[in-house]
Amino acid sequence: MHPRTVSEIIAAKFTDCVRRAVSCQLSAIEVIAAAEELTRCNESALARELYKLWIAHNPADPLLHAINFNYGVLLNESGQLADAQAAFTTAIEARPDFLSPYINLGTLLERAGNLDEAVKCWLEVVNRLPTVTADALKHKTVALKQMGRVLEANGRPDQAEAMFQACLDLNPNQRDVLQHWIAVRQTQCKWPVLAPWGSISSSMVMQALSPLSAAILIDDPVLQLANAWHYYRQDIASSLAQTTAGGWPTSGARGSRRLRIGYVSSDLREHAIGFLTAELFELHDRTNVEVLAYYCGPRTEDELQQRIRRAVDHWIDISDLTDQQAASRIVEDGIDILVDVNGYTKDARLKLFSLRPAPIIVNWLGFPGSMATPHHNYIIADQTIIPPDAERFYSEKIMRLPCYQPNDR
Repeated sequence: MHPRTVSEIIAAKFTDCVRRAVSCQLSAIEVIAAAEELTRCNESALARELYKLWIAHNPADPLLHAINFNYGVLLNESGQLADAQAAFTTAIEARPDFLSPYINLGTLLERAGNLDEAVKCWLEVVNRLPTVTADALKHKTVALKQMGRVLEANGRPDQAEAMFQACLDLNPNQRDVLQHWIAVRQTQCKWPVLAPWGSISSSMVMQALSPLSAAILIDDPVLQLANAWHYYRQDIASSLAQTTAGGWPTSGARGSRRLRIGYVSSDLREHAIGFLTAELFELHDRTNVEVLAYYCGPRTEDELQQRIRRAVDHWIDISDLTDQQAASRIVEDGIDILVDVNGYTKDARLKLFSLRPAPIIVNWLGFPGSMATPHHNYIIADQTIIPPDAERFYSEKIMRLPCYQPNDR
């Protein structure tokens, strides 16, 4: 008798679990364990199917809310967003004081553009805090952070500030939240912007300052460079498990094919960057250059984005990809020059660039300051953006144009 393959063992276990689930002989703890094992074996589809069958045949189980939540997480990961939303809603209906699905449901509502409903969902977490436990406080912190972020993005900085401050009152050791708090105070012209309060010291505020906020507050180029370097070290480099995606061809391996230029941006839409660059993509010399756009911004079908999509050779939406997945895609595409159009601005994919998915990485347009990273090789500028006597304050090699900013005619 030949030993069974891994696939056969998994199939046998799945069949047994299904048999027990439909006859109400598989406990909630057992179905969670089985689904987790299937997921670890790259059989998420079977895990989803098992959860679905168990839910259908065990409607009175006291842990039904937890199973629906886990089912929703798997549906969300597979891109089945409407079904995931339904699963999270069912989990909430089954047990309204179970906080986890409120967080996930709010995120799905935000992605669908239902921002007010998303905020209401997270507000439920804040208002329903049942007891002061570590888990409950964690959920409240996440909900306040999410609400602040959405309110900030939708032009309600005063409300966003209140959410961020409440979030920091619960846990002051959140650099990202403190950065957003500084940004919304700048938006409101609240002086002094970097005001300490409670357990937030002046030192914590200064160390949390992002390069974009620093560019507004500080006019000393040495301090701006130091700030960018500190930000990169603390927020980007420290969280990287590896430093390179690797695998790109050497410069001599390109042969006679066209030069492949990739643009990574969250702003190729009705945004200042989109309005400036639309014609640039149309004017690239297609006999020598192949243009790929890697979009990482909000979903939109506006007219300007449609125009840019028509102008490039390839449009790749990387919004739902992890940094590693996006970097691997860029490597597979054989990009020769990768242009970071965001820099240190909203929705930037900074960790993606730290994986070095292309042999040459260029900082251009979105953030005219230095990135202060080891992987941004060049910055495109002009005499106004970077005067000759300011070159020493940039980690990148400076490539000058008569005017670094394109303008759509």
